[in-house]
Amino acid sequence: MKKKQNCLVILSDGFGGHGGMAKFNREFLTSLANINKFNEIIAITRLLGEGNAEVPANIDWDTSGVGSKPKYVVSVLRKCISTKQVDYVICGLINLLPLAWLTAKVKKAKLICIFHGIDIWHPNKDPLVNFLVPKVDQYISV
Repeated sequence: MKKKQNCLVILSDGFGGHGGMAKFNREFLTSLANINKFNEIIAITRLLGEGNAEVPANIDWDTSGVGSKPKYVVSVLRKCISTKQVDYVICGLINLLPLAWLTAKVKKAKLICIFHGIDIWHPNKDPLVNFLVPKVDQYISV
């Protein structure tokens, strides 16, 4: 029997958020929770909407980074340090790629990036993001 793995998801919003990206993130995380491959799924959100979508029981929905960009970065780095094993880092928004890449490197984890729409056909305004895109292990295109 294969050992269950741990997944750290860095994203903008999801449970409680509104709009297409939040809806995608909710459904994506719920699907991850249902495939029974992961021992632990930690999802760190940057934004917290006013909705009250139910978070699956096996997802650690971390809202400690809500409020500001520096607070979010500190929250992700703390979780990175405190989590013993991370097999996958999933970046839910291209602008979070530098933080996700750093987290994946520190944890020696595979990096998966989700691309939404325009992310695919236009270079990002941030040269660091453009530099890191080819360094991603796997891609998901919405």
